[in-house]
Amino acid sequence: MKFKAPCLVCGADSSGINFSVRSCKPCGSFYRRCIAERKKYVCRNGNACPIDQKQRQQCRACRLKKCIEVGMSREVGNNPTICAVPPLPETPTSNLPFNQKYPLLFDLLEAWTNFQTSQKSLLKVVHPWSSEQIEE
Repeated sequence: MKFKAPCLVCGADSSGINFSVRSCKPCGSFYRRCIAERKKYVCRNGNACPIDQKQRQQCRACRLKKCIEVGMSREVGNNPTICAVPPLPETPTSNLPFNQKYPLLFDLLEAWTNFQTSQKSLLKVVHPWSSEQIEE
């Protein structure tokens, strides 16, 4: 029987080192999402909720607090399978017009609009009696 070291966050069997701390995959994934999405949580019980394998999903604020307390960091640590989370840019990307910022999306939107217009025109020819029901 092989003994697995416990996750320092919730006490479950750890899967290795995640964000510089021995932790299970669920706690590593939770921390990664919190950092990547800049999550902010509020505890309803005065930041004193128990975090263990069965109750780790009850309070996200206390779980995140415990991740930080046990030393999880933004860096990869010793696990190459978990990517470091780059910080989000603080400034807006640019003030370019939509068609220059997202040319492919703009082309798709324009093609879709043309397609809808063509379909409405075709429908008016095929079913002239229903032309007043077709949106312009």
